Amino acid sequence: MENIDKIIVDFNDSARKVMASFLEKFRTNANALSRRNDENVFQQLQARYADSLKAELNSLAKSYIYRFKPADMQQLNNRLINSIELYIHEFLRQTRLF
Repeated sequence: MENIDKIIVDFNDSARKVMASFLEKFRTNANALSRRNDENVFQQLQARYADSLKAELNSLAKSYIYRFKPADMQQLNNRLINSIELYIHEFLRQTRLF
């Protein structure tokens, strides 16, 4: 049985890479917009990317849960959910700066 802390560390390593990829794709698409003239479009794009990132991270989390099947699955699930929320928050924080 894997230690939950080790699983979380492994998940975070993968999640950071996923988020970095989403940030780069978002940056590429957002650079084509003028925030002054297209703020609504920017916010829609931001929300679309955040939703896609959340879905990707949820899928990643499920793969870790099924792969490692820890004894305390509820604790792992709760910690992964918290991690995902932190990644979404950080994504939104970083994209506001574009």
